[in-house]
Amino acid sequence: YDNVRLIAKKFGTLTAVSSELSEDAAVAIGDELAREIAYAFAEKEDQCAFNGDGSSTYNGIVGLKNALAAGSKYTALAGNTAFSTLDIEDFMGLMATVQSYAFMNGGPSWYISRAGYSQSIQRLQMAAGGNTVSDIVSGGQPAFLGYPVVFTEVMNATLTAQTSTNGLCYFGNLRMAGMMGDRRGIAIAQSDAPYFTSDQLAIRATERFDINIHDKGTSSVSGAVAVLATPAS
Repeated sequence: YDNVRLIAKKFGTLTAVSSELSEDAAVAIGDELAREIAYAFAEKEDQCAFNGDGSSTYNGIVGLKNALAAGSKYTALAGNTAFSTLDIEDFMGLMATVQSYAFMNGGPSWYISRAGYSQSIQRLQMAAGGNTVSDIVSGGQPAFLGYPVVFTEVMNATLTAQTSTNGLCYFGNLRMAGMMGDRRGIAIAQSDAPYFTSDQLAIRATERFDINIHDKGTSSVSGAVAVLATPAS
């Protein structure tokens, strides 16, 4: 066991709503705001978990891209500097980097953007013998090499060549690599003070959470999650 510390950090949204809209469509605008606020918080949580660099943008949270040690990084073969040039060997090498304990407790998954998936994993699946188009595009949970694929839109989606770039794809067990703590649910309040002169209501939503990537690996050995990077050329 490790001692893992989580310090709840406050995140918030602020939305201006006209008094007329509040009077004429209170229920409809309430439903719409609830969806958008939930989406905004979910996106921010993903940004912190995957791209956090410890800066104020992420409230001090360090995500996978910046937390994982050198031993948890696998570099693609020379010349494979774009999603469209990644080979099956690159993904198999990434799998082999992850420690065996990551295959317990729910098992590992692939984490990649939809754009990156289409240009790399899906391209390789379409080209592989024994697959049919219906096998690949029939819907449901996508899988690759026997493990589920999870789309994360905050991740790298650049389709042109990118040398020495970290964070194209992750493979591993996030349950073992990190921990997220939610201090409380979303709290919503409203006031007419901030936008009094424009006759608008201010809708404020806040939540408190923290993310700690604690199983980072070392300079030579990976942890429960490994990241795919492109070579220098």
